[in-house]
Amino acid sequence: MSNTHVDLSENLQKHEIKKRKMIEDSQLFWDYQRYQTDTHAARLIYQAEQDYLMETQSVRERLFAVLEAKRRKLKDEKDNGDLTLDVPMDTQTRPQKRNLRKRGNETAEVKSSKRKQSSGPSLIFRLTEEEIGSDLLKMRGGTASPAKKASTSAHKKK
Repeated sequence: MSNTHVDLSENLQKHEIKKRKMIEDSQLFWDYQRYQTDTHAARLIYQAEQDYLMETQSVRERLFAVLEAKRRKLKDEKDNGDLTLDVPMDTQTRPQKRNLRKRGNETAEVKSSKRKQSSGPSLIFRLTEEEIGSDLLKMRGGTASPAKKASTSAHKKK
């Protein structure tokens, strides 16, 4: 009977060794797979970044080429005097008819009073008819019209 226990214990030790070996191998395989997956992902990310940088550089170069071509075209047109606009002239001009806002019925008195208030100089001078006439005479160069002389003399008589 003791012999069977020894055989069983040896068998158990062999299985234990196989089990540990299998666990170590599977752990190594797991580490290897994880390492391969990580490096593959890193390579894909690096390649995607490189593709992105190349594409943005390509777009930038095309944009600069288009801008340079337009700049050269405008310079040539300026030198030749053939300036043409890409935008039609109709959009830059004001339409012929303007629609004004509609006002309510206002009396002529209100309108005239508003005009009098808004127009004219901010300083009001009190000049007599004689001073106004002499100023007009000076502005005309010293010659007075006969109609003005008669009207100024009529005002003096009052």
